[in-house]
Amino acid sequence: MAKLSCNVESCVNNVGGGFCTAATIHITGSDAHRSKCTDCSTYAPKSFKNALASMANTNYTGEVAQLFSASEITISPNIICESVNCIYNKQKDCTASNVQIYGPHAVSDNGTECETFVER
Repeated sequence: MAKLSCNVESCVNNVGGGFCTAATIHITGSDAHRSKCTDCSTYAPKSFKNALASMANTNYTGEVAQLFSASEITISPNIICESVNCIYNKQKDCTASNVQIYGPHAVSDNGTECETFVER
């Protein structure tokens, strides 16, 4: 499983420190030829309503494991990738060992991107 680091601090799944609590994230951009054309469609702005809605997609096991490992990222979601032009996409499964989701000023999923994307 890829180690994911996310700096989209406005996302309900981001708990700071680059940690994403989602069990699964979806990367869209089926026609992407560069990272700016990808999005994390799992993004939802921080709100009480979105926190409740995201509970069904929370990586509780990963959260507990992360509590005991402050030195490295152990909480990482499964990554479903629609970006078929990325070298790491193997039948919609991301095979990159480290994944960076970028979007420091995101207010929607359109403000996020997978910086790990590399065109085939």
